[in-house]
Amino acid sequence: MRKVVQGAAIVVAALLAGVAGVAGPAQAGVGKPPGPRPPASASAAELTAKAIGDCPREYACLWYWTYYEGTRWQGKNWNPYLPGTIKNLSESSFNNGVNCTVHWYDGEWYGSYLFSQARGVGYPNLYDLGYANRIESMNWC
Repeated sequence: MRKVVQGAAIVVAALLAGVAGVAGPAQAGVGKPPGPRPPASASAAELTAKAIGDCPREYACLWYWTYYEGTRWQGKNWNPYLPGTIKNLSESSFNNGVNCTVHWYDGEWYGSYLFSQARGVGYPNLYDLGYANRIESMNWC
């Protein structure tokens, strides 16, 4: 009887270990960090150059993380709603447009105006402005 109980305990332990192994560790880049990331060691000029190099000319861009890191979204025209991959998930922004200010909103179809961003202006940390993870739509001029 004792061997049966020990055997059952081993089987249960193995099953539990297998279930825990299925979950595995979280993948890097999945999910949002709990808040702003530590300040970038780069200077403001270096951060601006990084944003300009990453955001195509004539577009406004949003990044998943602060300091122009992570997944980038780019919008060229009026965007009444953002895709789920960036909607309410952006922590930095840059306007690389050629002739207009971009306007960001906290609601789809331009509801709840948040802020404007002039051409050539970048915000590497939207937490500083209180707008991180809130943008749902954008338009120009």
